[in-house]
Amino acid sequence: MPLLADAGHEPVALVRSPERAAALAGRGIRTAMGDVRSADSLAAACDGADAVVHLAAVIREGGPRRADFRGVNVEGTVNLAAAARGAGVGRIVMASAIGASDDPSMRYMRSRREAERALAEGGVPHCVLRFSVIFGERDEFTNVLAAMCRALPVVPVAGDGRAPLQPISVGDAARCLLAALESDSAPGRTYELGGPERIEYGELMRIAARAAGARAAMVGVPLPLMRAAVAAMEFALPRAPVTVEQLRMLEAGSACEEGSVEAAFGFEPESIREGLGHLSGIGFWRAVRISLGAAAHPPDPPDPPDG
Repeated sequence: MPLLADAGHEPVALVRSPERAAALAGRGIRTAMGDVRSADSLAAACDGADAVVHLAAVIREGGPRRADFRGVNVEGTVNLAAAARGAGVGRIVMASAIGASDDPSMRYMRSRREAERALAEGGVPHCVLRFSVIFGERDEFTNVLAAMCRALPVVPVAGDGRAPLQPISVGDAARCLLAALESDSAPGRTYELGGPERIEYGELMRIAARAAGARAAMVGVPLPLMRAAVAAMEFALPRAPVTVEQLRMLEAGSACEEGSVEAAFGFEPESIREGLGHLSGIGFWRAVRISLGAAAHPPDPPDPPDG
């Protein structure tokens, strides 16, 4: 939002709760109440907008709002495209994921591909930015990896740990979205975007562990056993730190052409090797909570002293 404002735009954030609206208002950000699953609320939110940046999606199902891939990722995009068309919005820029496909075994990735198709059929000029793993202070990937390495003496690594990833920082992803919003050549295009280097999953775990000051041993676990263990966690915990669907995504990897951001938008993104300073703030007890399924992004109470 600040990036949009600094570029001369007047952003309005769609929020689902009065509490979130109040928090953003305290930071000087305008808001509109709504939910992508509510077509009526989107019509009101889109009124008067010149463009829409579509980021709303879920990567895990369930929770207090009973979110599901089809209802949020697909139907939510259908609703948004219709609302934008009705309001005369000139452009939609949507964040998607590398690996979006029609593969029925990959329910999340299939929902992302169906959302892309819904946007293409929605009648509004648009472009799609497929990102690799996005990292940042509030992400649910590197924070979970670091927490497990901080809380556990031995950390399981899925399979051989060689799944290729190309992490991109949340700040660089935002710069790409802004560039696509302002580019005359972006409408009608789909970009696949990642950080400056491919990193295997096992190496990324080691990078996150070092950033968190953790010394856990890492042991490869065959994928069938890993899937069974993750399924058991999903059954036993209110909110498992990893889901079977996320494990499938990890097995598939998430990488694109190197230099993709520079080729598309003219700047070199930050390396994850220098971008994980926030992980040093994960203390032992917070790491335990995250490893047991607590969300990484809400503010946690201060950790008691370690030891």
